[in-house]
Amino acid sequence: MELKEFISDCLKGKCNRHTFLSKQCEKLYKIEKCFMKYNASIEKNKKKNEKKILDSIENWENKKQKFHNGEITKEEFFNVDKRLLEVYKEVDERDNNCCVFWNYILTVEQKVYIYKHFYNDFEILSKVIDHAHLDAISEKPELKYDKNNIVCLSRFFHSRLDQYKNLLTGCSISKEERQKYIDMFREYVKNVGI
Repeated sequence: MELKEFISDCLKGKCNRHTFLSKQCEKLYKIEKCFMKYNASIEKNKKKNEKKILDSIENWENKKQKFHNGEITKEEFFNVDKRLLEVYKEVDERDNNCCVFWNYILTVEQKVYIYKHFYNDFEILSKVIDHAHLDAISEKPELKYDKNNIVCLSRFFHSRLDQYKNLLTGCSISKEERQKYIDMFREYVKNVGI
């Protein structure tokens, strides 16, 4: 972004650094100082992202070399977790390989609301069925293979759940409100059983 564009945004009340606006924002020397901070932040993020990409490429190249040398198997190369795949098959069978929130929990009125307000996103993301861990693997790795900790959810609802969003409205929710959804899914698993 050029300084001229940055100044124009500042004078229109749009802060590219996403900081608090004040009367100081109207002073040219403050805008220039802010512009320098903005550019420094952009450069820092670029360098951080470049390092991530380079590290990722290096890891990929090392892994590829190990595969070609016969040091790792095809499953290891593609990170296939056979045990988890078996658990997913059992969960698919239990949940009929469909989104439990859409098929077993939502009312007709709630489905109409989703179609009315989120049709485009829902049409795309509901076609992908994820295996959602109710307790995140990062927090409770011991539950990774627990069938009672996994439900089938469409990507639409799974992403909302992971992002602490209300599954119907998409509005932000608290940890406690998210836990109510988790409890609802646990109740579903308990009632269906495996």
